[in-house]
Amino acid sequence: MDSGEPISEFLVTRLTPPPLGRGFVPRSRLVELLEQAGLYALTLVIAPAGSGKSSLLAGWARQAPAPIAWFSIEPEDNDPVRFWRYLRAALQTAAPSLKFPSPAGLAPLGPGAPLRSLDRLCNALADAARPVFLVLDDAHLIDNREVWRWLAYLLDHQPENFHLVIASRLAPPLSLARLRAKNRLLEIRSRELGFTPDEALSFFERNQGGGLSRAQALRAAELTRGWAAGLRLLSHALSQEPGRLDAWREGSRMAAEYLAGEIVDQLPAPWADFLTRLAVLDSFTVELAAALTGTGQAARILDQIQQANLFLDRQGDTFQLHPFFREALLPRLAGSDGRTWRQKAAAWFEAHALPDKAISQALAGEAWELAIRLILQQAEHRLRQGEIQTLQNWIEAVPANEQARSADLQVLGGWVWYLLGQVPQAQALANALAAPEKQAAIQRAGWWVGLRCQLALVQEQNHQALELARLALAETGPGEDFIRGLLLSSLATAAQALGDSAGAVAAYREAVEVNRRAGNQLMAIYSLVSLGIELNAQGQRLRVVALCGEAHSDLAGGDEPLSGLIDLLLARMHWEADQLAEAEAALGEAARKLEHLNIPGFQISADLLWVEILSAREAYAEALRLANLNRRRARAAEMIGFRRLFDLARAEIALKMGNLAAAASWLEDADLPASPDDDPARDAEFIVKARCLVETGSLDEAGRLLEVLEDYARQGRRGRLLISILLARAALEWKRGELGRVRAALEEALALAVPQGYVRLLLDGGALLLGLLAQLPGAPPEIRARFRASAPAGAPELVEMLTAREIDVLRLLAENCTNPEIARQLVLSAETVKVHLKHIFQKLGVGDRRQAARRARELGII
Repeated sequence: MDSGEPISEFLVTRLTPPPLGRGFVPRSRLVELLEQAGLYALTLVIAPAGSGKSSLLAGWARQAPAPIAWFSIEPEDNDPVRFWRYLRAALQTAAPSLKFPSPAGLAPLGPGAPLRSLDRLCNALADAARPVFLVLDDAHLIDNREVWRWLAYLLDHQPENFHLVIASRLAPPLSLARLRAKNRLLEIRSRELGFTPDEALSFFERNQGGGLSRAQALRAAELTRGWAAGLRLLSHALSQEPGRLDAWREGSRMAAEYLAGEIVDQLPAPWADFLTRLAVLDSFTVELAAALTGTGQAARILDQIQQANLFLDRQGDTFQLHPFFREALLPRLAGSDGRTWRQKAAAWFEAHALPDKAISQALAGEAWELAIRLILQQAEHRLRQGEIQTLQNWIEAVPANEQARSADLQVLGGWVWYLLGQVPQAQALANALAAPEKQAAIQRAGWWVGLRCQLALVQEQNHQALELARLALAETGPGEDFIRGLLLSSLATAAQALGDSAGAVAAYREAVEVNRRAGNQLMAIYSLVSLGIELNAQGQRLRVVALCGEAHSDLAGGDEPLSGLIDLLLARMHWEADQLAEAEAALGEAARKLEHLNIPGFQISADLLWVEILSAREAYAEALRLANLNRRRARAAEMIGFRRLFDLARAEIALKMGNLAAAASWLEDADLPASPDDDPARDAEFIVKARCLVETGSLDEAGRLLEVLEDYARQGRRGRLLISILLARAALEWKRGELGRVRAALEEALALAVPQGYVRLLLDGGALLLGLLAQLPGAPPEIRARFRASAPAGAPELVEMLTAREIDVLRLLAENCTNPEIARQLVLSAETVKVHLKHIFQKLGVGDRRQAARRARELGII
């Protein structure tokens, strides 16, 4: 043995672990694995480029208790003498007191040559007082078979205190199966090296200074599949353009560029062509790979690529390229070639009944005729499942000039826009299809007439909608259940808007059955909910609650997004019964589920109920804010019905707050027809109009209006409406001093409301009526609970009573508390305090705070 060459003769950076770099994240689970390396002859760290192999080993080497000999390999190390010079130098850095054989003694070694020098190396290592670990980094760069034969000999004869660690992109040509069988091999591969979501979060916390949210960090981990270099490049892009969506794309581009240089450009031409054709696919099987590449050797090539660690994952029979690797391959596809392979893939997917993938490839390959045909074939199925957003994405991917060539696709587009609440876009398409040559090209006549019917309903052209629905139904055959179910729902909606309650209920029941038979779950549930709304209008709240229970049990999964419509209806039934906590819970469930459908009309309906719940809780400012927000949304989308409902909600809040000016302003802008008979769908607005007239003293006009409404409600069996009319009639008769009529109206209202649980209607009748209702034997406990005492002794048959909350306000007023002080002590808003004071002054017949306090003491209220 010689004394060895001085270390100054070598490039020292190749004999020491590479620097860890800023933001290095120690990963304890991997370090714990490497700490077991002393139990094995060989530790293999095998993964594709950029997987963090070197960083992992460098971090471990810096904290390992035993000496670590490090050798970073370069292509020139395929020269045996050069390889062994550096290997010897690396070992000397870990065990400088030992003497190792010189490279000159190893150079002549060849087939059949003596192995004394390797034996002397093993003997020298055995003399080490402590374990010695030798790390060979980037070992895939060695393709000299003799070098690998020597390493195999070293493994076969290594002393117990020597351990070899190899980091490589490829499995080394060693007897790995034999080592595994003898339990002498520790393996760390891509699966273990990938960053977990928590590790990715730690990485970004160190490198982004906490600038990324947990959701963004998890998105990065998913996008990169835990690939270390991908995370690093994304981090760099995000640091250059913080907060910009482009940074994510830039990070992906940089990762693809890295892989193009490191891997794609180095691939053998047959592999590169094979992988480039497969890069048009998200995932593939051997059969698909063979069909697309035209080779019968697809299985063998895929197996070779997997062994080469080329970013190819396998789950069962399905293969998938890493998304960054795909992005690195795709630029190799010229424009026409890319379209050709995608069109070929689309045809394969269509033949194998995989329509989603077929449409995606047809769109990407610009096979417009095929794409349009497949989209139209899928339309019914997607609408059945409520996948309207999917249809929109497909249609929008077709250029406008290609859409214009297919009248049926334009009809479908109109339906999609309508269902998404984009009425102006739907109307624009309908207008474009009105030309005679366009209508002649429409093959789906029922769909076309149905679309016109829906647009007429949205614009409250109810008579036209009814005629269109009848016309379309007459043209549909017995086998067209899907479109027939849509049209029956439209017919029922038109009948409902025109005040034909019995006709609406019958049509909705048939629509539910036909849509169920057609498998159109969306319209079946929509029709069932609409049926529930109409039954509620008839005053059958308990029947609707039972209907909701039946519907939930019929649905396969309680968390199905479409079941959110049932939750929405149930929330309204809870609100009707003044079960506000239950209403909020059901509404929260509805909002959570319906969010997945992304249909604005459903979301606006949920917000309308939130407004009513907030108003019931006397959170008037918040209720008005939400009403105003949705009123603007409805106006922008030309949803006339929704805009009127939010206008009505604002008017009702104004009446509760005693803001008669705001209520009068609404009445002036409402543009109500002369009689409720002219537009029965607006009966709720006529009720509020009657209440406004009563409050402003127009008693005769209010009386005439209430007579017309009452006739309509009794003839049409509109029980809920009749309760509201009777309450407004009681307020009118009180103003006239007709106490007998007041009692009669209130007793009938209670008889209708209490058995079905319409408590909210009674509570919203106004402060005056609450006190009168509480004195009647049939008053529900929810109303009695708002009063602390019965009417004063000697009072008239019916007297105005202060609620418990009004007495609390009156007590603090008598203590000279200001409005803000009252609001703070009772946890009310300032607006609510003002409303209570107005009611107190009216009921006590006084004009200011001092008179109110004096009158309260005289009556013994405080």
